[in-house]
Amino acid sequence: MKSIRLMLLVLAIGFSINCNAVTFKEVPSCKVWLKALETSSQINQPTWGGIIYVSWLYGYLSGVSHVSDKDFLKGIDSDSIRIWMDKYCQKNPLNDVDDGGYELAHELLKRMK
Repeated sequence: MKSIRLMLLVLAIGFSINCNAVTFKEVPSCKVWLKALETSSQINQPTWGGIIYVSWLYGYLSGVSHVSDKDFLKGIDSDSIRIWMDKYCQKNPLNDVDDGGYELAHELLKRMK
C-alpha cells in the first residue's frame, strides 16, 4: 500500500512539473475534450491534455462505481469508455465531461439489471 501511495505521489509531482500548461480548475467541456483528443490523433500520440482528461474520466467513473457500490465497470475496457465519451461530446459539445460521465455511469448501471 505504501508503494502505491509513493508511486501516485511521484506521478503527481511529475505531472505538475511537466504539464504546467495543462491545468484546469473546472471540469473540461466536451469542446475541450474533443480538441485535446483530436490533437492527439493528429500527431499520432497522446497529448498531456488528452491523457489528463481521459484519466480524469476514468477516476470519475471509478468514484461513482465505488459510491454506488456497484462494479459497473467490470468487463468494460478503457477504449470503449473513451469512444463513448467522444460520441457523447460530438452530440453535446456544450456539455461538460462530467455530464457525459454521469450519463455513461447511468447507462452502465442500467445494463447491470
